[in-house]
Amino acid sequence: VEERLGKKTGILTIGQAGELTLSMANISVKDPDSKIRSHGRGGLGAVMGSKKIKFISVDPAGAEAPSIADPDKFKAAAKTFAKAMLDHPVSGEGLPTYGTNVLVNV
Repeated sequence: VEERLGKKTGILTIGQAGELTLSMANISVKDPDSKIRSHGRGGLGAVMGSKKIKFISVDPAGAEAPSIADPDKFKAAAKTFAKAMLDHPVSGEGLPTYGTNVLVNV
């Protein structure tokens, strides 16, 4: 897909588990910087598979950045949100140290 669409294209794709609509199917994402991430919670890969969607591509070429109605309010809200995330024991300490397995209730 990348060869056909170019390296700067973002690609969301499913594998065989998604094609078979298995409940644990994930979506793998390659962003324009070629970083690959997997999103496995909730079986979203199975949803794409049920719709017969193998991949979705996003081409940023020529796209305009979204405009923000009130940049100062947006920056203030972003700072408040970031501080809350960093100050929380789970998102500020647990996730960076142990990863998403810290979210499992044992």
